[in-house]
Amino acid sequence: MHQSEVLGKAMRILIIGAGYVGLSMGVILAEKHDVLLLEMDPSKVESINKGQSPIFEDKIAELLQNAIQSGRLKAQSPEGPLGYRDVVMVCVGTPSREDGSVNLSYVDDAMKLLFERVDEFCDNYTAVGIKSTVPPGTTKTLVLDKIEKGHFTDRLGAFFNPEFLREGTAIEDAKNPDRIIIGASNEKAASLVQRMYMESLGNKADNILTMSLESGELCKYVSNSFLATKISFANEIANITERIPGADFDSVVKGMAADSRICGKFFGSGAGYGGSCFPKDVSGLIMLAKNDLNVATHILQAAQRVNAERPQRILDFLKEHVSDIKGKKIAVLGIAFKPGTDDIRESPALKVMKQLSDNGANVWAHDPLLSRMEISEDIKNQINLTESINECLKNSDACILMTEWKEYIDMGLEAITDTMSNKLLIDGRRAFVNRDIPSGITYRAIGRPN
Repeated sequence: MHQSEVLGKAMRILIIGAGYVGLSMGVILAEKHDVLLLEMDPSKVESINKGQSPIFEDKIAELLQNAIQSGRLKAQSPEGPLGYRDVVMVCVGTPSREDGSVNLSYVDDAMKLLFERVDEFCDNYTAVGIKSTVPPGTTKTLVLDKIEKGHFTDRLGAFFNPEFLREGTAIEDAKNPDRIIIGASNEKAASLVQRMYMESLGNKADNILTMSLESGELCKYVSNSFLATKISFANEIANITERIPGADFDSVVKGMAADSRICGKFFGSGAGYGGSCFPKDVSGLIMLAKNDLNVATHILQAAQRVNAERPQRILDFLKEHVSDIKGKKIAVLGIAFKPGTDDIRESPALKVMKQLSDNGANVWAHDPLLSRMEISEDIKNQINLTESINECLKNSDACILMTEWKEYIDMGLEAITDTMSNKLLIDGRRAFVNRDIPSGITYRAIGRPN
């Protein structure tokens, strides 16, 4: 049957893992398709089925409520009935091990579940694939090889479909993708995944690129690693700019980006990258190259080193003005690794706060989404966490801005420093760099000469 002949028909989608990626994709696909989410955490299952999102993400609450009310989306535990499905996507976590390599145990568990229940979800032909970020060769090993070993080639096809969702704008990114990449074992599997997106996104799914499984897997790693490298490059240039009186980082970047060969996006300097993707994916690619391919990764390792140095750069700024921070109250504004999310994984703010505490500072921290954050007991024992920004700032000897939340920017420098004992603000995100600095306030920013 030709692709155009089946467009307009809802498909049956199974998503394993109702975390950040799985739930975001689930609510969008449920606008056109029948979606079942499998989730191990009973509290998440209950929350989703009540129309309450367990994750913080712009626009997801309304989409989830609509999907549940329409009956097109449902969450359940893995033990429940699967029903026949056209496409199955695995969206479970692939965390880093201590050495930086990728832990694939959750993907492996999901695949074991599926291949034990093929007859339950496959009535004709089903595309089974991975959306989690995995090293090249994983989909072949964990999906395609099992299809061939089980003699399911006439019933199942393998695919890899990477996600390119930015936390805070995941829904917008999913609805308006720059590109959709489908690595597939055959044309039939690719066609099913392509149809799923074309039906869901319409003409916004124009830029669909099909390729091999391994190319799709590598493309995800390379994309995130390149963006991380751009950030580290920008931070290294910011270090140089800080030492040149009269130089302006924004002007330098603007002049550079005017070259048609250079894209100016992601050249922002600051306290470094964090979150669930960039640190993990850079490490994953480095370890793959080292352990499996015997390939040197000088640029990637340099990008990693530059990023690891950023928290110390913030402390260097502080110590230029407060020589001995022992016993001093230091206020930290923002714990999330970026605004618009409650994600604190690999957040530079956590690293800065730890170094402050290790140096004997009395650290107070505020974040607009503090109540939603999963903060370890170690951090809670070291840091004074407060939901009151006034309590955080009052009588502080310095303030370090680590997340450029709109709440902080709207306050302005005068309001932020009003009750501080020492009106010193270290801007780790350049949020106020283009504003006039009121007299009496000492302002230091990444990439800005003193």
